[in-house]
Amino acid sequence: ITYYTLSPDFIISAHGTIFPAGPLDYERPNHLYEFIVMAVDKGEVPRTGTATVRLRMANVNDEPPEFSQPV
Repeated sequence: ITYYTLSPDFIISAHGTIFPAGPLDYERPNHLYEFIVMAVDKGEVPRTGTATVRLRMANVNDEPPEFSQPV
């Protein structure tokens, strides 16, 4: 089976594992990534299947703390 997506934000391994292509951004609209994955088998008459993947981001503090006085 070969996997495809047109999303520039994600890549899919030969085994079908989805990985981010770079850092993901919580500040996206609705904190959501949504893309379609297509799988194609290698049969004489290839069969295909698609799935919509929705990834909702959780807010994590990614900024270092700032102190008003030396610590």
